[in-house]
Amino acid sequence: MTVKTTDGNSEPLVRWGIYHQDREYAREMGDPCLGIVAAASKSEAEAAAHRQGFRGPTGLWAHPMQGGLE
Repeated sequence: MTVKTTDGNSEPLVRWGIYHQDREYAREMGDPCLGIVAAASKSEAEAAAHRQGFRGPTGLWAHPMQGGLE
């Protein structure tokens, strides 16, 4: 599921994969992608994921994905 955010600065939206914040925990869990959001910045992506209900016991970490928006 891709969630788009609204951006008032007209910056291009980037696809961000949402992962567990603690990398050791993520590795032990198989490094699952919890979801994908579209946002202009890392902080906006993490905030959008939180608003959409993505949760992890160690917090959320956004990482830019390759490829454009569909």
